[in-house]
Amino acid sequence: LVVVREYVFTSSILKMVELTSDAALATLSTHPAALKADGLMRLITKVVSPLQVEISISCEDVKADNKKGGKKGKKAAPMATPETSLLLRTGSKLSHRNTILRTLCSYPFQLDFTPKSLLGGCTIFNASTISSRMVLAGVTSWMSYASTLRTSSDSDLQNVLEELNGTLKSKSFLCGTSNVSLADLDVYFALREKFSDDDLVSTVGVNANFERWFDQVQHVATDYSCGDAPSMIQKFTKKQNGPVFFYGDEPNFSEICAATARAVAETSSSKPTLVAKSKTIKSAVGVKSNAPPSSGGNELTDEQKAAAAEKRAKKAAEKAAKKKAGAEKGKGKGAAPAGSGELNIGALDIRVGLILKAWVHEEADKLYCEEVDLGEASGPRKIASGLRPFYTLDQMQNQRVLVLCNLKARNLAGFPSHGMVLCASNADHTSVQFAVPPSDAKIGERVVFTGYEDVAPEAENKVAKKKIFEKLAPDLKTNESGAIVWKDSKAMTSAGPCEGTPNTQIA
Repeated sequence: LVVVREYVFTSSILKMVELTSDAALATLSTHPAALKADGLMRLITKVVSPLQVEISISCEDVKADNKKGGKKGKKAAPMATPETSLLLRTGSKLSHRNTILRTLCSYPFQLDFTPKSLLGGCTIFNASTISSRMVLAGVTSWMSYASTLRTSSDSDLQNVLEELNGTLKSKSFLCGTSNVSLADLDVYFALREKFSDDDLVSTVGVNANFERWFDQVQHVATDYSCGDAPSMIQKFTKKQNGPVFFYGDEPNFSEICAATARAVAETSSSKPTLVAKSKTIKSAVGVKSNAPPSSGGNELTDEQKAAAAEKRAKKAAEKAAKKKAGAEKGKGKGAAPAGSGELNIGALDIRVGLILKAWVHEEADKLYCEEVDLGEASGPRKIASGLRPFYTLDQMQNQRVLVLCNLKARNLAGFPSHGMVLCASNADHTSVQFAVPPSDAKIGERVVFTGYEDVAPEAENKVAKKKIFEKLAPDLKTNESGAIVWKDSKAMTSAGPCEGTPNTQIA
């Protein structure tokens, strides 16, 4: 098969030289009214190679069937627009609009090649791969969506755009292709046919992903159709200048603000905006000065320069004083005070629990599987613990324990474990015993540490992502008397302190 590129033989050239092609693979029969109503079909007839598809446009209407049409006094049967159809060289005839369009955009008709690739290039050589099948299925699905959008009487523009905006959040085009596909064009034309330009413009600035997609597709539609597509909505193509950011302590910041304010006042063109992190700066336009303007145009007066320098010096001095005060306050102290913003033991959610049932893990030599009551409405938690070398199965039953609860659930040798039973361990890990709450402590009660009673625990995801337990664990120990402490803060319940083997690590 010798492929002759469509830019060599256009339909106008063929008509001029009265040349026909025996390479035509199909004949498209349609009507001017049908093309006028269907922007996408009109576009495809312009870009499809005339060497591959013969296009027959009939201006005659078809008389509708009417069994009573022969009786005297009856009205003549109304005229109907002929249906658009595609007759393939094999003799098969297609009449469904979406099927016709997908066929015309497939490999044999040269519209799935670069640069168009209206089916993502999936019908050329790799149509059998999973990714290609997904793209082709996506094209079919989105074209059905476009058909529904055209015919639906209760389509709400806001809901439609929100749905499209969400879909386009993680991809450039609807089917995940690298360029505009048939699906993108069909949905675009459906939007233009269903909603007015004013309605679409009223949404500008709300759905950024949709606006970016709409702008790309409308440019492609205009390029492909040689100017016969709907006129572009300029509101979607207007380029906005990005904001200019300042911290506010740059040496020439005051000069920039003053110069910008004067420029804005002198021109009616687009206004650049200065967005500053410093609370003392609101906008370039809002910069005011009590000093008279200098005669040098953009130059500041000596008074303005002195005031700006004094302000910067004062700010730098305040910053240095705060830093020094913070260093002196924290010097010599073991723990950061609650609410200081530093990582502390309050981030962990440790609760009083009761082991209701324990059994041996079938596939792990060192693991017990437990059901632990933590007073939660969802019921006991399942937790796996490596305690088989240290406790018998009987010793595990009905044991009061401390459980670290805000850990993400994970599989331990195939067992879903959600939490960790805390134990006191010596340095070489040859002696491991439960960290225990007071006997009168309530099941499910949270263990708090002195000085951190009001600190809320962190979410499970954050504990895992920031490795919070790993950072706090080195200071979680028992003291000489066996009380559990984090640095100098004791672990407490409403019934008293929690305990473990003296001078050990809690983990």
